[in-house]
Amino acid sequence: MSGVTFIDASGIGVLVAAANLARQAGGGLSLLAPSRQVRRLLGVLHLDAILPAAQRSGDPFVAGSAA
Repeated sequence: MSGVTFIDASGIGVLVAAANLARQAGGGLSLLAPSRQVRRLLGVLHLDAILPAAQRSGDPFVAGSAA
């Protein structure tokens, strides 16, 4: 997601719905390398805990890392 500089309410809604479905299935959803703008918006909306950032670290990625 490093190239995403804008996300509207529809996009946020889709991501939150996907995170909720993943959680209900026993998993989770992390955003891989979100841009600074997206991370800021998630923080302002207090969604950074629901949609944590993940940073690629070799093959598997590490959830919760700052991108």
